[in-house]
Amino acid sequence: MALVVLLACGAVTSAVVGRHWTRSIEDRRMARVAAQNLGDLRLAYSDQETGVRGFVLTGSDVDLTPYNRGIEQARRALGALTADAAGRPALVGALSEVAVIAERWRSNRAEPQIAARRAGTAVTPEALDAARADFDALRSSLDRTEALLVARLDGANERALDAQRLVVLSLLAAFAVVAACGLITLVLFRRWIDQPLGEIADAARRIGRGEHAAVPAYPIAELDDVSTAVDFLQSSLSAERDRAVRAYEALEQSAVLALRVRAGLAGEGVLAPAGWSVSSALRPAEGIVAGDCFDLGLVDPRTLYVVMIDVTGHGAVAALLALQAKAQVRAAVKSGLPPGRAMGWLAQQHDDARGDLLTAFVATIDIETGACRYANAGHPPGLVVTDGSCLELERTGPLVGAFDDATWGTATTTVPNGATLVLHTDGVTEACGAQRARFGEDRLRALLLRTSGESAGTTVAAIVNGVDAFRVGALTDDVTVVALRRAHVGERVATPADREATDG
Repeated sequence: MALVVLLACGAVTSAVVGRHWTRSIEDRRMARVAAQNLGDLRLAYSDQETGVRGFVLTGSDVDLTPYNRGIEQARRALGALTADAAGRPALVGALSEVAVIAERWRSNRAEPQIAARRAGTAVTPEALDAARADFDALRSSLDRTEALLVARLDGANERALDAQRLVVLSLLAAFAVVAACGLITLVLFRRWIDQPLGEIADAARRIGRGEHAAVPAYPIAELDDVSTAVDFLQSSLSAERDRAVRAYEALEQSAVLALRVRAGLAGEGVLAPAGWSVSSALRPAEGIVAGDCFDLGLVDPRTLYVVMIDVTGHGAVAALLALQAKAQVRAAVKSGLPPGRAMGWLAQQHDDARGDLLTAFVATIDIETGACRYANAGHPPGLVVTDGSCLELERTGPLVGAFDDATWGTATTTVPNGATLVLHTDGVTEACGAQRARFGEDRLRALLLRTSGESAGTTVAAIVNGVDAFRVGALTDDVTVVALRRAHVGERVATPADREATDG
């Protein structure tokens, strides 16, 4: 409160001193204007006297112009001086004397001389001497008036200088007061605010390092609120830390399970038999697991099987269902069931209580001859790609889970030497590009024809890269591709050490 009072007093004092200085400056300006007006008045009377003398000598009205002009100028200057002299009796009296003497000189001397010269009567030397004496009296009166104005101007200048010195002293005093108040405020701030805030900040840093910190209470309500909030934060962080540790442990366990599920979805890692090469890619639309899966293995030393399954949806639930379905189909195929009956076995085992649907493609291939038996349960057609042709392996039955008592046939084809069997899920052909266009079967077949004769890895990479280049935005469905290539007779294929790896 005392600081506020001191600052208020300083502000009032500065305002009063400032107004005094302003008035002094204005008074000095008015004194200078009055001195200039007096100079104009003196010049006007001098013009009148010069005009009269010139007219008396020449009789020309041109020489009388300064006289007439001086009368008007003297009137204006005398009026301005009289208005400014209000409230100053000595100056008013001096100006009145000047006006009276000037009027007497003009009436008694100047006008009669002008009239006599106009009448052609010579002006006597005595009249000229009398006129000169009266004008000298006017000059003396002007000198006395000027002395009063000079004294006034000197006083105004002195008062302005005094006011200026007072303003400077007031500013210095105000600065000293402000500096003292600032110093006192700084000391009090450090004691009452800065030091407690430092203690609170130190406690917060210790809490941030995981240490326990005792936060003291403070007499200032605002600081005590902050202290209470920090203490509450410490309790909350401790509880959240415990929950985070438990969540991390659960996530760590879930991650291990997810990685195992992902590995299971992407096949068991069985190497392709001699004369064959395989490559694959599986890209989930969400997270690290997908609703797609595939498998590749041997039914017996002469027979290779390949399975691809696509469960509706994506994410963890679809991944678990896909993994279960893959295991069931693999068991059916390895038990000797043909692909169509293997699909029937899957349908019998499929739990459709939740309404889940899936598509599947199952094929068994004779390693030596390339003879292929397959079943397609609502899945995108498998493609046998040779130089210049692309054979579609169409559906042999509906989706699994869509119809009761559905059956699936077993179709046959051949994978000739140098051909590639390509399986994919609808995440490839239904990838969205610009203007919501689809990648489509035609674009896929054209891409496969361009890469026919290339390795299985080149084919898979071309499909994946083609989808990536075409699509706009994130994946909306899982993308899975498997390419199984049968080598030409005598062609070297990848060894187990350099076979294309499955792309997760």
